[in-house]
Amino acid sequence: MMREINKLIIGNKPYDLISNSVKMFLYQCFNIFMLRNKIDNWDKNRLLLQAEQLLQLKLELESTLEVLLFAGYEIPNEKHIQKHHASYQRINFRGKKYVLDYRTSEFGRLAFYIYVLIDVLNSSYIEGREIYLVAQENRNNR
Repeated sequence: MMREINKLIIGNKPYDLISNSVKMFLYQCFNIFMLRNKIDNWDKNRLLLQAEQLLQLKLELESTLEVLLFAGYEIPNEKHIQKHHASYQRINFRGKKYVLDYRTSEFGRLAFYIYVLIDVLNSSYIEGREIYLVAQENRNNR
């Protein structure tokens, strides 16, 4: 059953997916992850990720971010960065540096959110925190 992931719960702290565009983009990523790993043991629309599943989700998100950056990243104009420096975040991903406009660019917000999500999953794995996916069923696929 395909599901729309609404949030992650890490420890006791919920992380909402920030916008409908993020949810739509990550819909495929989360569902491919669940299909590849044969995950369907939901408990009232919550799924506790095991350590190995957490690593697999992190790899899936890294692959998604790599495709996204390859397909749509453009180096921003240096003058614009200097003028609007608060709108930009610099990230290092797979040995490359990227400058993302996470305030005014939908692409930048999406790429930065996925990057932060990967980092949160990685640190949660290292610290041994429980992670739940919280979802609702996609009624269109019944």
